[in-house]
Amino acid sequence: VQADHGNDPNIGHSKHTRECVPLLIYRKGLEGVQIGTRKTMSDMGASCCDYFNVEAPQNGESFIELIGGKN
Repeated sequence: VQADHGNDPNIGHSKHTRECVPLLIYRKGLEGVQIGTRKTMSDMGASCCDYFNVEAPQNGESFIELIGGKN
């Protein structure tokens, strides 16, 4: 479960702010783990590509190993 951004609608302008949004990953048997604050949302795309063994985008780093690999 992920959001695309954490824009504060009460900020008074239309520019995107850099709010942090949660990322929830569930898999049966997966123990809770903190993967830290990611540098870019591209990490999500890179991780999905890594998991499904497809070519990753240019940006982003997979966090699959941080959550226990592809078990």
